[in-house]
Amino acid sequence: MADGEQLSEELDRVLVGGLQPTKVELVAYDPAWADRFAAERERVEVALGDRATAVHHIGSTAVPGLAAKDRVDVCLEVADPDHEAAYLADLVDAGYALRVVEPGHRCLVRAVPATNLHVYAAGADEVRRYLRFRDQLRRDPADRARYEDLKRSLADREWPDVNYYAEAKGELIREILGRAGEVRIERLTAPDQLEASARSDLVDCWVAVTNAGGAVGFPHPPVTHADVHPAVKSLAGELSARTCILFRATQDETLLGWVVLSRADSPLVGHWGLVQRLQTDPRHRGRGIGAALMQAAEQYARDELGLEQLHITVRAGLGLEDYYARLGWREVGRWPSALRLGPDDVRDEVLMFRSLDT
Repeated sequence: MADGEQLSEELDRVLVGGLQPTKVELVAYDPAWADRFAAERERVEVALGDRATAVHHIGSTAVPGLAAKDRVDVCLEVADPDHEAAYLADLVDAGYALRVVEPGHRCLVRAVPATNLHVYAAGADEVRRYLRFRDQLRRDPADRARYEDLKRSLADREWPDVNYYAEAKGELIREILGRAGEVRIERLTAPDQLEASARSDLVDCWVAVTNAGGAVGFPHPPVTHADVHPAVKSLAGELSARTCILFRATQDETLLGWVVLSRADSPLVGHWGLVQRLQTDPRHRGRGIGAALMQAAEQYARDELGLEQLHITVRAGLGLEDYYARLGWREVGRWPSALRLGPDDVRDEVLMFRSLDT
């Protein structure tokens, strides 16, 4: 968006139904907003199934302790928001009405309960921006207070449309985002790129994920750092630009998650790669880190390695098949009772497939 006359012209182009004069009214934070979001997420997921790649709670109602309009903001990731035929009619049938149409973005609304549903492409920069801003306000009381002060100074007045109110907050939002730190996806392709401190971070993450119930190679938690360290050492020694690539997500030098992409250097099976060990630190789940890592691995596999497909095996019983299906993977095989985790705990092993055809 832009200021003044330019903003008005842009809104004329993108708004369905034109400007809607409004008076912004703020209310104290309500814990019930989290429940309202959960209900909206379920509504969207029922309507779209695996076409809903991810659904996030964004905006001020997602920040405990922050005053906000009594309207829940939801961010939905789909394969292509501009391909409306793939999802829009189902959302309308679910009770949403189209309000904004612009390249790469749709916004739909519901009146009761008041809801905004923003639709973006999976992994879009704007999605990460929303999540960074939300997370910064959650963890920084000073930024949260400054943002609330600004909102209160802009409330209780008439605006030609709520987008003018949003534009008036832009400068402070950009300032806060500047402090939030961008989530970076780094690619490591040689043993010397993984220094001792970085290896320790990988061990910490692997231990935390395993002990939180993650299926990432250690099937009998709890595990200790001593258990996991040899696996990280072995992984570091295998790193190579062609056969073993580590992708890690960091923010302000904090490790958020990581994944490994490997492939055999053989003409027989060299056209496909294997994705392994996808994990997000439990403290940073719900931010789309796993999806961003998978997107980075898929892009490198296709554009740099020239691979045609990716494979992954997952443990049944944890909902992982559904998670990867939302990212565009499909189940192609199942080995019944392949994994014996305990005397009375036997699981299938599931093979999933991702085509990299463009």
